[in-house]
Amino acid sequence: MVQGYIFTKAFERAVITVQPSWGEVINLPQAKRLQQRDIIDTINNSYGRLITGRNKKLFKYRDLIQGYIDQFSVERLPEHMRRNIKMLLSANVDRELVNTIIADTQKLVDTNKKN
Repeated sequence: MVQGYIFTKAFERAVITVQPSWGEVINLPQAKRLQQRDIIDTINNSYGRLITGRNKKLFKYRDLIQGYIDQFSVERLPEHMRRNIKMLLSANVDRELVNTIIADTQKLVDTNKKN
């Protein structure tokens, strides 16, 4: 997909030059033609290239990119659940535990949407 490739290049260039917020990432002009799922898939692919050493320029921004992935996971949850997760995050609860709660909750939400 050409649009995904263009967004990937714009995203990686933005991370390296200005370290944008999540809101700025999803508002990049190149992101406008993509679904949010395509955006997060692209970011996940960039993260995969980073951790496998195929994109060494991004290594310095590993935590930032992981933060985008985490932010997207939280934003997909219903509002009442999102508030609770954000409270856990601000209380410095173990990040792995919170990520597990987010993933399990999202599975329940997805299952309920199908039914």
